Amino acid sequence: MNHKYINSETFEIMNNIIEVDEAIAETISILNKKGYYTKYCCSGHVKDPRLYELYKEKSLEDFKGDLGYIISNKNGEYDILIPYTYTHIYIKFKENINFNILPEGFKLNGKNLIEMKIDYYSNGKRKSSNDIDKELKIANKVLLNWALSLPKL
Repeated sequence: MNHKYINSETFEIMNNIIEVDEAIAETISILNKKGYYTKYCCSGHVKDPRLYELYKEKSLEDFKGDLGYIISNKNGEYDILIPYTYTHIYIKFKENINFNILPEGFKLNGKNLIEMKIDYYSNGKRKSSNDIDKELKIANKVLLNWALSLPKL
């Protein structure tokens, strides 16, 4: 299903728009205006500690986590629930770009994805949602400053 958006002030239908996380929107705008065309991105999110991700594994040998719960074994596959333990901030670019400098704390994954992982746990204890949110805000600010410092392509 395709979506249309309506401007809340003019009530005109808006076309050719993309939806982007608020915390990374300015960074994505700047990058694209400078010629660093993006494909998709995420500003990272604080997940509710009660949420779990579902993994399907062929055997328990493939399962290397120690926080998961086996919930079923059907047709030789195990369904395992694993609590979210981290979030990512990332930007996938449409093309490979040779960056001379990456934003502090970020890594290049492949040739067109930059990312930073932020753990929800420290010393075996879950960080508070406020602390995780602060880390995300700082990392997104670092990313914005990096985008501002890049030359136009």
